[in-house]
Amino acid sequence: MSTTARVARAIDEPARVDGQVLDYFRRVLAEHYAADKMLGPRSLLKPVLAQIEVLDDLRRSARTAHVDPLLQIMAQYAEMAGWLHQDLGEVPAAFTWSRRAGRVGAGRRG
Repeated sequence: MSTTARVARAIDEPARVDGQVLDYFRRVLAEHYAADKMLGPRSLLKPVLAQIEVLDDLRRSARTAHVDPLLQIMAQYAEMAGWLHQDLGEVPAAFTWSRRAGRVGAGRRG
């Protein structure tokens, strides 16, 4: 099964989250970091925020073994959202997302 099909299936059925789905979101985040240098924060903020919501939806119904990895990935996305807001000069939003990244990384929903 292709990665795209696997991720789509997991979005429809979060209990199907597996290591390949987690790796997909890690790879996408790495691509966002690379794209930030070329596109800038305004182009990336909406996709990053949308992926945080997808990850949160997955976390709610994922098998127990995948909840902590999903939280860690969500924390990394939230941290990036904070940086993007900071780059846009949106300091209160940057602070909110950075604080949320810390809470999510500590295992709380955020």
